[in-house]
Amino acid sequence: MTSFYSATMTPQTLGNTGHQSIDNRNYHLVLVTKYRRKCMTGPMRDRRETLGRNTAAKWECKVLEFNGEADHVHRLLALTPKVLPSAAVTRRQNGSARCWNSTVKRIMSIGSWP
Repeated sequence: MTSFYSATMTPQTLGNTGHQSIDNRNYHLVLVTKYRRKCMTGPMRDRRETLGRNTAAKWECKVLEFNGEADHVHRLLALTPKVLPSAAVTRRQNGSARCWNSTVKRIMSIGSWP
């Protein structure tokens, strides 16, 4: 006879498992441009998604969903209990900002968005 938990929970729904615990911490993060200006284009959002996923992989996070519009971006993050939400946001902002700034400088030097 199988237990209730083994029958209803699959590895995809379990989240993070510890010695005697099951943990599933998901956070919805909304990043907004200054003054809600509509300045992000499709390729810019795609680049943001790539940077966000790369940064998350480095810091024991997982980006479950990513979408947005011209003035904001939504991210659904899955964090382990070891990672504080505030630390994850700070790391994400710092890591992706460095990559984003280098991308923007490169674009400004050639004069067009790839």
